[in-house]
Amino acid sequence: MNRNVLHDEEPSANQHLEIYSCAATKVKFTDLPENTLLPKGHLPLVKTGEHFDTIRHFLQSMNELAVNPDETKMEIANYLLRAFLVTVRRIVDKQGTIQNGDPENELAYSVHDYIDEHFTEPLSLDELAEHFHVSTWYVSHLFKRIYGHSPVQYILRRRIGEAQSQLIDTPRSITDIAISVGFNSPSYFHKIFSRIAGLSPREYRRLYRKI
Repeated sequence: MNRNVLHDEEPSANQHLEIYSCAATKVKFTDLPENTLLPKGHLPLVKTGEHFDTIRHFLQSMNELAVNPDETKMEIANYLLRAFLVTVRRIVDKQGTIQNGDPENELAYSVHDYIDEHFTEPLSLDELAEHFHVSTWYVSHLFKRIYGHSPVQYILRRRIGEAQSQLIDTPRSITDIAISVGFNSPSYFHKIFSRIAGLSPREYRRLYRKI
């Protein structure tokens, strides 16, 4: 994920996962803005294919070096991180963007981008279909095929993602936050937040509050 991109992970049921979390700052490729790894229009899920073992080795090695770190370990980890980022970037470039000149992919990306810009406003499936001059069935099924969620589900998750950030980073009341991210009903906000985040807004703030 690029800088300032809200995201979450939702594995399939009974799926075995091995998870490594790696964050880097001051990343700069010559053709992309700072702290950007994925070009605009590229899905965040990157299939490593033949590079799987290499990627896994980079992550395992950096994770081991992060345990009881010292100056030498951090220098080695820094070189591994550079190699990791270059490898991922080559995989990304080879796969291309979600658009790839395909009209359906371009439409799905445009809908996604439109939601990101307007998710705090009253936004429904009917309004999306009218804006993009397609049927509600088409826009819903196309979006879900590309992104894994229906447009309505993504709108809700986008709003809750913004609410999570505000709960952590601001002193605003929960009701004010609910309204600011597009919920007219505080009780409905509470219900959807608890379902997606697994905690009530108040519990989430108490657990993760920074200030």
